[in-house]
Amino acid sequence: MMVDTYFLFKVGIEIVIDSCCATFAEVQKRGKDFWSEFELYATDLLVGIAVDIALVGMLAPYARIGKPLVSRGLFGS
Repeated sequence: MMVDTYFLFKVGIEIVIDSCCATFAEVQKRGKDFWSEFELYATDLLVGIAVDIALVGMLAPYARIGKPLVSRGLFGS
């Protein structure tokens, strides 16, 4: 979060969009049985939130704290 100050905003937007789309799709698919199968929907929603956080986290830039990396490879200093 030191490098990407909008990280929490991006995670929040991803969760809101995914949750709204998942809710709409589940209501369309299950119809009258939506409330009787609510625990399946809730579980799917929780897994979706975890995946959204992981996705945004993996795509976020990061800062290296401490000594800078010194490469000793072919193009090293």
